[in-house]
Amino acid sequence: MCVRARPCKDCDHKRGPRCWQSVLVNTLFFVHSIYQLVYLGAPFDGEGASEGYDLHHTISTWRHHQFAAHWIGLVIALLSFCF
Repeated sequence: MCVRARPCKDCDHKRGPRCWQSVLVNTLFFVHSIYQLVYLGAPFDGEGASEGYDLHHTISTWRHHQFAAHWIGLVIALLSFCF
């Protein structure tokens, strides 16, 4: 299945970049990327920008979300080694 960010040269994959499975996988990666950006930026909401943010504030914000993006990233990393 062809799910690269840029198209392959002379792509001879059985399922090309326009296949529904490829589009689905790339859409899931896109949604995950947006979620990661929001999740990682959530602790920096502007309330303490002038004096900076402490580690406790950042960790407590991520803890409120059960470190979800960390777990999702770990699962994706493990899956990338399996396939």
